[in-house]
Amino acid sequence: MPSKTMSKSSKKAVKQSVEEPVSEPVQEPVVSTVEENVQNEENEATTQVERVLFDQMVRIKELAKMGSSTLSSLKEKIRDVSIMAKQTDKRYKKLSKTKRSKPKNNSNSGLQQLKPIYTQEMREFVENHRNLTDKHNNVIFEGDLSYDSEHLLISRNQALKLVNAYVRVNKLQDSEQKRKINMDKTMNRLFPELSAVKDKKGKVTQEENCYYQSLMGAIARHFREQ
Repeated sequence: MPSKTMSKSSKKAVKQSVEEPVSEPVQEPVVSTVEENVQNEENEATTQVERVLFDQMVRIKELAKMGSSTLSSLKEKIRDVSIMAKQTDKRYKKLSKTKRSKPKNNSNSGLQQLKPIYTQEMREFVENHRNLTDKHNNVIFEGDLSYDSEHLLISRNQALKLVNAYVRVNKLQDSEQKRKINMDKTMNRLFPELSAVKDKKGKVTQEENCYYQSLMGAIARHFREQ
């Protein structure tokens, strides 16, 4: 049976255990650690966002720079094309004007085309003087004259050369006014509209008006059907 009495040493040990509190291990606050983790995550996320934004801004600046360079190059090309278009337009207009003013080298067109003579006066004049040559001694009518069923066929250019040859051979050019032609009976018969006109009393009512530059207009009458 155990003893009811305790030794002095046992009592002393029990007393010390009662009087001295038991020390527990110190734990760091949990809340502080969580807040730090959250803060670190937020900082890291912010850094990533800033990095992405920075990269995008750099890319935008590069694109803007490229766009500005492309726009400047495009403006220069547009300016060059505009200058070339204006130059081409000027050349085209000049070429068109040259083509319009340049006579066609076609023996069957314009003044070279053979047309019928409708007046007896011009027909007889050509038939009687067909052997005359121009001022360069070139034959005006080569070979036989051409006729259709009713009319003599010549060109206005041949008619003008023949009249000029007649004026030269018969020395009808005015000695003082070189452009004026002094008309004889043959010329008066060919071009009565250029002859002097007198009334019954012999007074001149219309001066003679025959000049080299007026011959072509006067010749045209003989190529119109009466």
